[in-house]
Amino acid sequence: MQKRIFSLVVTLGLTCAGLASHAAEYVPGEVLVTLNPGQDIGRFNATFHTRTLEASPFKNSFRLAAPAGADVPALARQMSWDGRTAAV
Repeated sequence: MQKRIFSLVVTLGLTCAGLASHAAEYVPGEVLVTLNPGQDIGRFNATFHTRTLEASPFKNSFRLAAPAGADVPALARQMSWDGRTAAV
């Protein structure tokens, strides 16, 4: 059930990718990210000191745990500037 909900959230997030980056609310300590094709989540996590909590079975999308004490909106902004990301 949780995986279905996650998949739905990711699908809706991708549909509204432009809106998602401007959302006022977020899950504390978590970031949803979609990587461009061919990008490696392990290397992405190493860059941002994040870890994968869950991966979408449909797209190259991931729910990531932010580092402890991270400013999540600032982290998401930094991730959005990275050329490996399709959506944050």
